Amino acid sequence: MERRNGPGTLKGMLLETRGQDFWIDGKPTYQGRMHHGLRVEGLLLNARMVQAIFDDENPETRLLWAYPDTQEWDPDRNTDEFCEMLAAYHRCGLLAVTVGLQGGGPKYQPDVYSAYRASAFHPNGLFKEAWKQRLVRVLNAADATGMVVILNLFYGAQARFESEAAVLRAARSVMEFLLDGGWQNIILDLKNEVLPGDGPMESQGIARVFKALHGIRRDAKGILLGSSTFPKHHLIGEQWIEWMDVWLPHGNDSNPEELKAEIEEIRTSRAFQSNPMPIVINEDSIHLENLHAALAAGVSWGYYDQGFGSEAYQGRFDWSKQPRETRYADLSGFQTPPINWHINTPHKVAFFDALASITGMPGR
Repeated sequence: MERRNGPGTLKGMLLETRGQDFWIDGKPTYQGRMHHGLRVEGLLLNARMVQAIFDDENPETRLLWAYPDTQEWDPDRNTDEFCEMLAAYHRCGLLAVTVGLQGGGPKYQPDVYSAYRASAFHPNGLFKEAWKQRLVRVLNAADATGMVVILNLFYGAQARFESEAAVLRAARSVMEFLLDGGWQNIILDLKNEVLPGDGPMESQGIARVFKALHGIRRDAKGILLGSSTFPKHHLIGEQWIEWMDVWLPHGNDSNPEELKAEIEEIRTSRAFQSNPMPIVINEDSIHLENLHAALAAGVSWGYYDQGFGSEAYQGRFDWSKQPRETRYADLSGFQTPPINWHINTPHKVAFFDALASITGMPGR
């Protein structure tokens, strides 16, 4: 594996939290920025792009992700095209992208959702080299662009581990990899949408993962820990909250008023009051009224654009109402492969234009 700086060398941009704000390289994000009387400084506006290093090892479902122009699926093309677009996103004010080591739902038809195989880990928890190499490209490109990677470790449908020991091995291997590589621009989102329970992928199991990672973090700066919570189920009353550096609620199913109430519920909770931290919604919807509600509440917001042809109703939008586009130039969304990572649809244009206006960046 090619390392950017050599084992343990800490260079590149440094992400920190100070109170409920984010700082990069000793300055608050969006320094001094206000938008319509609302404070933008200290936020981490982001987008869910979990498929940036996606691949599918099932030859039957892999065919579903073929590019229209080549009739083949190509994971390296997918990663390279994503990395090439980071500078354009950053020009619009985007500071973070969520990338998944087990991807995210590409298509929600039951026979597809249960069959595709997209994971950076073997069942015994070992880190797959091809996924590791694609991740290196993303981390280096983000670091060079001045962007943060919210790295999601586990996604429920793909968390096919042989034991809890394998889960812990996978988490430790990622942390050691990040520490050895020297990146300091990372938030680890341990499990996508944690729910209560004692299983390895539930709240008490994730608490054990938090504890294991804290034991090897070596007081390193720039690798923050969190775990995203299921929409409208953010206070699950488990000890894993004590280990977090960042609170990562998902807002998909909520309208603006509901989202504000959820944020207020988090802020007034005993868990948050005892351990105040930045709140980063890192998955919501295409509905920009939720972005503005998050700004009004003083928290960071994450754009989530599934794309047509996914056979799903996500974030209060019916993505099944039209089929997947047949031309590469027209491909919608950022989650249903194959993905056109350009700002090429009305939904994407609306978000990135709003983002540029909010952050005062040059834009497209």
